[in-house]
Amino acid sequence: MARSRNIKPGFFTNDELAECSPFARLLFAGLWTIADREGRGEDRPKKIKVLVLPFDSIDVNELMQTLHDKGFIRRYEVDSDKYFQICNWSKHQNPHHKEIASVIPAPPEHKDTVCDGYVPLSNTIRDAIKKRDGEKCNYCGSTHDLEIDHILPVSKGGNSNAENLQVLCKQCNILKFNHIVNHEECMKQRKVILASSMNQEQVMEIASCPTDSLNLIPDSPIPDPDSLVNTQAADASCEEANADIHEISSRYAFEGQIVRLNHKDYQAWLNLYPLIDLNYELQKLDIEFTHEKPKNWFITASQKLSYQNKQAAVRGKPAAKPDLDFNNTDWAYEVMR
Repeated sequence: MARSRNIKPGFFTNDELAECSPFARLLFAGLWTIADREGRGEDRPKKIKVLVLPFDSIDVNELMQTLHDKGFIRRYEVDSDKYFQICNWSKHQNPHHKEIASVIPAPPEHKDTVCDGYVPLSNTIRDAIKKRDGEKCNYCGSTHDLEIDHILPVSKGGNSNAENLQVLCKQCNILKFNHIVNHEECMKQRKVILASSMNQEQVMEIASCPTDSLNLIPDSPIPDPDSLVNTQAADASCEEANADIHEISSRYAFEGQIVRLNHKDYQAWLNLYPLIDLNYELQKLDIEFTHEKPKNWFITASQKLSYQNKQAAVRGKPAAKPDLDFNNTDWAYEVMR
């Protein structure tokens, strides 16, 4: 059965994948849609061609072997039946909890993500956990957009038992994604804190995940942490569990309640929108988003800043505004001017 999957922008700039033919690249993405929740499927080239590339005269078996040789998939046999396993699937993919478990045997030395006897979440379980946790987010205390989160993610073997479930608001749940966090520090600091066992490469990988996508697909066996991406997930990054909160804050060039921009993206926006007072405009947007948060603040802010820059170009001069004084009761008037 075909399934909806998402694709990361890094797929198109992966230098390892670029060495494969265009049809091999297209086939790789197509395999995601026919793979089960563990990233596995039957290695039947003729059937795969009908499902993925029905209108093209190509040898799917040859393309599959190319992907295997490059390390993007693994072809294997169990009891004379042939299967494929997409590499690093569980590291990037977070299938819907209602998606049925894989019935295909795993390749040798491969550990499945879903634990034995996994129990899907039900409305009864959700209601019980929300009542237990006082109808508020365990991390930030918000009472809006509440969701049920697996403390140990399902993709890491977690189950839907009461001790592994908690209430998080949508924002905290997105920041946590499917990664293991330091639960004690999260409760103490009232924010998402990564487990201290994670190294810097893993931290950067998490920070580079687009936060408006909960189903990330592997774009490479080795993720690229240096791409320019949505920094909305950046405050999920903390190399040490006991890091001082002020040290975490210092990683941002601009840090508001909603808008938190790292130095790299801040400089990129300075170059893109030279005709506006960027810091002033970001302060205005942060106030606006505090009252009505968009689905993706990074994209929305970029669009609004682009518009302001074009308007400044029409006026023929840069917009110069003082920094907002939040201690002054007239700041709201300044924002509306």
